Amino acid sequence: MRNFTLHLLLCALTAMTAASVPSVLSAQSPSWDSSGNHLLNGSFNFRQVSYAAANATGDLASGRALTGTISFDGQGHYTMPGATLITKTQSGTASQQIPAASGTYSIAVNGYGFLSGIVCLSGTCPGGRIYVLVAQGMMVGSSPEQNVNDVFVAAPVATTPSVTAAFQGGWTMAGVIPSIGASAGLSADAFFPVTPDGAGHLGTVNLSGYFGVNGATPTAQTAANVTYAVNGGAATINWPANFYYNGPETLFFSPDGTFCFGGSPNNPDLLVGVRNPAAGATQTLSGIWYDAGFDQNQYFLSQGYVEFDTYYGAFNASGSRFVEADRMQNGVFGGAISSNTTYLNPGNVTSGTYTIPNTIQYALNNAGTVRIGAGIWPTMGLNIALKAPVFSGTGVYLDPNGVVNAGSFAPFTTGISAGEIVVLFGSNLAAGTTSATTLPLPASLGNVKVTFNGIAAPLFYVSAGQISAMVPSGVTGPVVQVQVTNNGTASNLVDQFVYTTSPALFTIPSDGVSLGAVEHANGTLVTEASPAIPGETLQAFLTGLGPADPPVADGAAASASPLSKATTAFTAYVGWAKCTVTFAGLAPTLAGVFQVNIQLPAVVPNGDQFFEIDGPDSASTQGTIPVLSGTTSPQPPAPTK
Repeated sequence: MRNFTLHLLLCALTAMTAASVPSVLSAQSPSWDSSGNHLLNGSFNFRQVSYAAANATGDLASGRALTGTISFDGQGHYTMPGATLITKTQSGTASQQIPAASGTYSIAVNGYGFLSGIVCLSGTCPGGRIYVLVAQGMMVGSSPEQNVNDVFVAAPVATTPSVTAAFQGGWTMAGVIPSIGASAGLSADAFFPVTPDGAGHLGTVNLSGYFGVNGATPTAQTAANVTYAVNGGAATINWPANFYYNGPETLFFSPDGTFCFGGSPNNPDLLVGVRNPAAGATQTLSGIWYDAGFDQNQYFLSQGYVEFDTYYGAFNASGSRFVEADRMQNGVFGGAISSNTTYLNPGNVTSGTYTIPNTIQYALNNAGTVRIGAGIWPTMGLNIALKAPVFSGTGVYLDPNGVVNAGSFAPFTTGISAGEIVVLFGSNLAAGTTSATTLPLPASLGNVKVTFNGIAAPLFYVSAGQISAMVPSGVTGPVVQVQVTNNGTASNLVDQFVYTTSPALFTIPSDGVSLGAVEHANGTLVTEASPAIPGETLQAFLTGLGPADPPVADGAAASASPLSKATTAFTAYVGWAKCTVTFAGLAPTLAGVFQVNIQLPAVVPNGDQFFEIDGPDSASTQGTIPVLSGTTSPQPPAPTK
């Protein structure tokens, strides 16, 4: 069995430059950081939509929409004076008023946290929890740990005059209308412009969207003389009958008047919008973003089923591609997982809109701080993203968003697992650059230590701006606190959720999106000049596959005899082609690096293909493997679960 060489791995690690949560936190674990509770203060409008599958085909048995206000005290307590719950099933739609309620919340300094005791839309989890991400004074989130498929969005209550002034000029809208009690093929999404005049008139609206049953052909509709009314800090659009949307649709606005969200009082839909930038204006999609959304994959509709999921997460829009880390609930197969997926980053965006072909279309608001998106068949859905602030601090400072997977560079929302190799970003983390040169890895380098819940971590290297470390095997969840100590001075604490696995492929260079660290059987790298071919066995090198048996001491080299095998099963794909996993375990002679041997099937798509590996509570699609096969016909992506 050949190995990814120690020299190449250490070169990759030192070249890095990119930056299962139980439903109830364990009393033995650190409590979640609440130093960001002040980020939620005052009254917020919110809308939460939720969907439940009827069967394994992905048809939706029910949909719910909860709309109301929540008042936060800035110190961890909230009250909900009342809300309206709409429930739609095959037999009809019912509306009820939810009585006043109260609860608590815990928000970390970076805006990541949860609301506890919130009304649970599944109706089966009293004391439910919504995980949220706060940025731009607003929040988005979801409840995957509650076995609920939902999307949550909220913004501070705006005043009536500001709404009147805001809702005029050019806006771009995106929406999703899931089919309830009927075939999932009747679900729809939409992406279209509106031009309100500030006086109650939208004029003619030209709407474009996708219905599942219509396939890749978009549906276009036109409605003339559409009106709206502003009342109580919201705007209600009066859509005509027999239109894509029909009847009233109420929108709430952000205080700055650049974003709106809402839906129908009679349907569990979700409609969002952004104020357009000036014509021809150029914006740059960069930095960390927080997002949430709903996806429904209609590709397999002709085979009798669809897949849908809801999620929240984060992505770092750096370089030509970025890796998004979502915490996701699959609506058909169930189970919360962390999912890392690579996306195209357009970089500069002209006039606020851009499209990823055959995937999704996006619009940015005029401030460049909110992005909305609607899917393109077959992956229909809705996405809402908020640009996160940039964090900095004095002394030894660990970036609250700066604990990332060393293979994928997936953001913090992917969580961590014991034995994973991570990279920590910050400032004044070390006096200079020092790298480990022998195994086992040391627990101190350059007078710098890293601890996870007080347990010292093996270190690959330290520098002023970043550190590479291995998460100690003794770390358990659901919460871990990460801290750097430089020459006796401790940094701030950064909280992370802990999962069983967090797999990611190493790449060359180390950015999570480049050429995968994958070898042929003879130990040479798979490259454009030496591509993989169907049927051959490849060796991929990853981190984050969780526990192994027999266990290996933290920071020590794994043995070749006996081999230390991963204790959980994994599935691998190259492009859409499912591979046979012949071995998954720690790579002999290396520390913390997993080796996964995969045999390619006889038919594999040609060209640069993404590598996907799925575990019991995780899925990662990143890094590329060049393939020479001659098969160029389009094929669907492999199902996520």
